[in-house]
Amino acid sequence: MPCCVYGDRIATGSSLRYSIYLRLIVLTAGTLLPFFWMVVILGHRRQRNFERIFFFLCLALVFFFGGSLLALNAQLYYGTIPPSLAIFCWAVVCLGLWFLPSLLVHLHLEYAQIRELIVAGMIKRAG
Repeated sequence: MPCCVYGDRIATGSSLRYSIYLRLIVLTAGTLLPFFWMVVILGHRRQRNFERIFFFLCLALVFFFGGSLLALNAQLYYGTIPPSLAIFCWAVVCLGLWFLPSLLVHLHLEYAQIRELIVAGMIKRAG
């Protein structure tokens, strides 16, 4: 089943493989789910540190998945991605990946403090 836009086939001129459909579905879900959690967190009245860190973790995930989805869609539409769009996609993906590890560590430390597995002073010494 070919993927058509206004009666014309997308840049490659042939039907899309199932792996591309799977990548589109996973990247779309990966973009929308953290975005949903960001909206939920913003609607919460009294935010604690855990919710703030989780918000920024979701933002980093939206950057990563959104930039990857943009690159895939540009590749499908153009065939060869324009250089400025490629640079923008890489910048967004790299920005998300840059903040992801540190936010994961901070989120785990904050959760451990909430569960009282570590004392509050240990977080300041570890960070």
